[in-house]
Amino acid sequence: MIDLADAVPADAYEVPASLGEVVHLTKPADVFPHAASLSRWMDRDHTVPYDADGPPGQTSIDNLGKMTRRHHRVKTHAPGWQVFQLPGNRFVWITPHGRYRITDVAGTHVVAA
Repeated sequence: MIDLADAVPADAYEVPASLGEVVHLTKPADVFPHAASLSRWMDRDHTVPYDADGPPGQTSIDNLGKMTRRHHRVKTHAPGWQVFQLPGNRFVWITPHGRYRITDVAGTHVVAA
């Protein structure tokens, strides 16, 4: 049995299987705006990029979200994208055009300017 409240952070870039399962159960969908994938086999992305010289525990439920490989590459390599993770498994996205979106288990929510 998995205790969702007992997700132990890891001191490594790789996501341990037990933590990956907690990510899948608490964030079952692609966290990119307007995404629809529910696949179990998506990338686990660090919201704040992992830093090998950074503090311990960077690989944690509070710093991970699932994305398809394409969305992961857009977030990581396309200029202008920003994302912040909020409590409650919510993500605030800022697009390259300055538009705000919030994603959560209910989908994507447009934030009015």
